[in-house]
Amino acid sequence: PGKELRAHQEREQQLRLLLQAAEATSREQQAEASRSQAAHLEQLDKLRNENAKLEEATKSMQEQIQQLLRDNSRSGATGQQRHSQPVGKIPESKDAEIKCPAHPQDT
Repeated sequence: PGKELRAHQEREQQLRLLLQAAEATSREQQAEASRSQAAHLEQLDKLRNENAKLEEATKSMQEQIQQLLRDNSRSGATGQQRHSQPVGKIPESKDAEIKCPAHPQDT
């Protein structure tokens, strides 16, 4: 009976150690999941903020377009309006960039 009791106690101690290790692993996994979730929520907030800015910019552009259309219709302008500045000579080479002096950012 003494050997059986000792074997039973050793087995019980091994099971306790296994349980503690499993609990520690579980806590680590939960902590990692929490960190991951926090990072995802932070990314989601950034994307929502960026989306709101883009929506605002889109709304502003749409308002500007509507204003330009109203201005054009009031002035009787057609779709064939000319630039106020001359465009300049078109380069000989088809590969050369054509730059419009009225819109230098368009290259």
